[in-house]
Amino acid sequence: MASVLDQVRRILFNLKIKQRFLMFLSGFLSKIFPKDQDLAVFTTSLGKFAHNSKYMFLELAETEEIGMDLVWISDDEEVVDTLSEKGFNAINSNTLRAKYKLLRAQYVFFDNYSPISLNSWLYLGSNKVNLWHGFPYKNIISDKESGGDLIEAVSSIYHRMFYKPDFFLETSKKYLGLYKKVFRTSEVVCAGYPRNDIFYEEIGGHELFSEEPPSEDYIVYMPTYRRYDEDESIEGDIDLDKIDAILERLDMKMVLKPHHRFDLSGEFSNIMISENNLDPYLLLKESEALISDYSSVVFDYMHTGKPIIRFEYDKEEYEKKRGLNNEIKHLVPGKQVNTVEELEEALKNLEKEDTDYKDKKKEVFKYRKEGLQAEHILDQVRGS
Repeated sequence: MASVLDQVRRILFNLKIKQRFLMFLSGFLSKIFPKDQDLAVFTTSLGKFAHNSKYMFLELAETEEIGMDLVWISDDEEVVDTLSEKGFNAINSNTLRAKYKLLRAQYVFFDNYSPISLNSWLYLGSNKVNLWHGFPYKNIISDKESGGDLIEAVSSIYHRMFYKPDFFLETSKKYLGLYKKVFRTSEVVCAGYPRNDIFYEEIGGHELFSEEPPSEDYIVYMPTYRRYDEDESIEGDIDLDKIDAILERLDMKMVLKPHHRFDLSGEFSNIMISENNLDPYLLLKESEALISDYSSVVFDYMHTGKPIIRFEYDKEEYEKKRGLNNEIKHLVPGKQVNTVEELEEALKNLEKEDTDYKDKKKEVFKYRKEGLQAEHILDQVRGS
């Protein structure tokens, strides 16, 4: 028996040695492999066609004069097949062709963190651009680990070591030092988020992989992810039936867009639960008002000039376990409510809410320029 276990250990050890060798070989090849200055690869941390990467890819695809080869790489077959059918260049990340493109790409754009489905060593020598995903009302998890979770801390260190971007998208000088510290990058790209362009212009292809928002008037509720919540759901925290009854009394409809890690279900008369494949920015664009909490979406929603309610029913617990950046609380838009009763009162008086976000928007999105943001980002990266 001991002999069998020894053999198993030896095999596993040899596999790790081979894996490490292939990783370092990939990194070496990436450093010496000739780069195509006109090749840019796009992806997202979850492999989906979404977020800032999606909108930057679509915007540049409409800009013929840039003269670049734009490639979307994903391990999601549906994403690859659909984009290919629509005439975009999309490749499955598991193919040799995708690996070759990563070795050749001068630029690799991603959001949040580089996806594990891609071998980050293959584009070690490329210019890696983190488009990020939000102005930090809550603490960035890499900067202050949630609840002292060891696994989360180790994961954070790992990503900071191996997914270090060369460029980081910054919308305001407010957090320049923090981003440089957390993501260990010295170069910053100053612009707005491409995903916010949908509030100002129609972006061709934006409807891909997304259901259409409801045709009737609605408000949208987008709660943030509570990483410390074991069941990863808001159902045990708030009474959705009570909120549904309030909406019925006020003759309002609400679309509840849970975080993609939430498991939420139920039947309500005035609450519609959105599927994960509905682009949240299309949903926000067509909505009448936003209810959220500590999510960065409250800053994005300022672009609409519509009412914002921050339903912070667990603020004390959230601040203790995750942490909030209180030094920017003067920039957080919208009315804060802490109870369902206060939420009802705020909904009754939606039309009276202050929606003059001009000064806050100017500071939060200081670096946003006129027009589509993708070209501004690319110009800075290519001109470095």
